[in-house]
Amino acid sequence: MASQAELLKVALKHASAEDEKDLPAILETMEGEPSYEFLPLGVKFTGMERTKRYYQYYIDDFCHRITGFKMLAEWLNDFGLAQEYSIDVRTDAGPKTYRVFSILMFGKSKLRGERLYGDEEFFRMLIGPIWKDVQPMGPGE
Repeated sequence: MASQAELLKVALKHASAEDEKDLPAILETMEGEPSYEFLPLGVKFTGMERTKRYYQYYIDDFCHRITGFKMLAEWLNDFGLAQEYSIDVRTDAGPKTYRVFSILMFGKSKLRGERLYGDEEFFRMLIGPIWKDVQPMGPGE
């Protein structure tokens, strides 16, 4: 089991790889069958193949919609790295700003997924075609 300091390095490498739009580097930070949870909607998608498809869409399509962002706060504990953002997005209806709270969830040696809190409209844009794969979260998840 990796230490909190080691897992923090993985989380920061993940964030950097996202900024650089480096799909192999992003996937290298993930372990097992990642889970992406969307709250308060109570839905998620799981699996490395879906994760790969999501990030490919993110890089190829969604990133072009982002016109600005600001990290508002960041917290670290044994569960993961939590980050609160304000993200400016070019939507079909015009520019809009979303507030998103994201937790990069730690696994044994890498990231086991992400838990996001925000707006359904934002999530649908963020994951695009993967939205059809979301499933309800189980009790206690």
